[in-house]
Amino acid sequence: VRDETFRRGFQLGGGMKIGVMKTDDARRYGWVRILKSADLYRSLYDRKTMQTGTPRGFNLFSNNGRFVGEQKVLVPSKYNNRLFAELAALKFNIEASNRGITPAGLGEIVYDEGLNPLSGMAIKDIAKRADTLMTYWYDRSPDEYMNLDTTVRKINHAFSGSIDTASYFSLLALKGVRTVSEISFLRLPADITPIIEQKKHVLEQNGEMPGSYVLYQNYPNPFNPVTTIEFALPHQSEVTLTLFDVLGREVATLVDKEILEEGIQYVDFYADGLPSGVYFYKIVAKQVSEEGETGELFIDTKKMMYVR
Repeated sequence: VRDETFRRGFQLGGGMKIGVMKTDDARRYGWVRILKSADLYRSLYDRKTMQTGTPRGFNLFSNNGRFVGEQKVLVPSKYNNRLFAELAALKFNIEASNRGITPAGLGEIVYDEGLNPLSGMAIKDIAKRADTLMTYWYDRSPDEYMNLDTTVRKINHAFSGSIDTASYFSLLALKGVRTVSEISFLRLPADITPIIEQKKHVLEQNGEMPGSYVLYQNYPNPFNPVTTIEFALPHQSEVTLTLFDVLGREVATLVDKEILEEGIQYVDFYADGLPSGVYFYKIVAKQVSEEGETGELFIDTKKMMYVR
């Protein structure tokens, strides 16, 4: 998973960055930019030594030398700080989510826990706040770093547990073990809105007369950026076809309570604007007679994977 996240994510974006890159003032400030998966491992484990030191900013190395400039590897024997390890894990988790290796949307989830100064911030914004604190450590309180360490550690462990691994051709994807609603200090953002334009979806019929309701697997799958979703209607039906992310958030309505004739229908779905990841499409089809009376109800859900 580490190698895949670097290959599909960090290596395309210039590496895993922790801290603020102050190339114009590298003699005063320090930051980390890890370019290789192996270097991340070396930065967390150095023979028998791990990152377990007191949480703090990028101030001094273990030999009391000043931490300045860019570090591409930060072995524990050179600089030991458990907050650095937790931030590396958080950055890794966010990137894996962005690339569809783990469930999409982690960075958008909001941390919400009482009087904590970080409460109300999205996880991705906590990571940005941490970058600032790591590089601009002057005049910062030790309590600020302790709180950041505790908060990031809780977030990192919120979704820990056994996970299922699924292979999609040459791509790796992992299933989550719990939903946001099961975690007391996390919540979904309140301003979630669909990000797919309805006008992009094309609904057509191929003329076949099916004998039962069926929701077919989309094709191609994985896809980029367009895929086709087919479904069979044995009767004239009111149909709703909706797309959800792995957190259960509705991200698009492809068919909205439309009255469709019996037959094999299909929708061309364009995913432009969505992050890579696993999504679910759900159909609700209700038989409707010419007189408006309702009959058989059909509900089904299938999984698809979008790879940018």
